[in-house]
Amino acid sequence: MSNKELEIFKEAEVRRVVKTQIREAKPQDMDAIVALDHVARQDHKRVAYIAEAIRSRKAFVAECDGKVVGYGVISYSFYENGMIELIYVDQDYRRLGIGRSLVEYAE
Repeated sequence: MSNKELEIFKEAEVRRVVKTQIREAKPQDMDAIVALDHVARQDHKRVAYIAEAIRSRKAFVAECDGKVVGYGVISYSFYENGMIELIYVDQDYRRLGIGRSLVEYAE
């Protein structure tokens, strides 16, 4: 096996199939969202932003096996058109299609 083939094999081996559910975020999701978002862990303004998005029903989460692994926020402040303001996926779950699923949910 060539180095390139070995590299491709290793990359495929690392990727895993995950069953993801996307749903509206609930207040109970707040701790899990903050735990996965490195910015929110350091910035109280980000935490307040997320809390307001959840309260106003503009936040949604991605769950894998019952664990929140990503989230998004949408707004309707641009001429009443929906705009994705934020998509964030846990570092351990990136490159698995979760971000894409969050964007598709927002559409």
